[in-house]
Amino acid sequence: MNQPQLKATKRRTRRRLGRAATGPDPIIQMRLPEKLLADIDDWAAAYRHEHGLVMNRSIAIRCLFLLGLNSLQYRAVDPKTQLTYEGATAPLF
Repeated sequence: MNQPQLKATKRRTRRRLGRAATGPDPIIQMRLPEKLLADIDDWAAAYRHEHGLVMNRSIAIRCLFLLGLNSLQYRAVDPKTQLTYEGATAPLF
């Protein structure tokens, strides 16, 4: 018996849509008021001028988060609702 030979077909892998991953950490998006962004930029600029290091907004936000998390006493005011949060916390790190 003579069977017809089947051609091998190439499987094409589909490209994933969207931007390629740039790092192992998850991306967190948030909205910040213009005043808070300006304050973050000012803090980063002061640190940059004082120490001569490169500090962009992303690095500044991460540093400010860590400074806040390492604080033993805190008092925070939500800029939108004007609610005040106060108290002592245990150090996380």
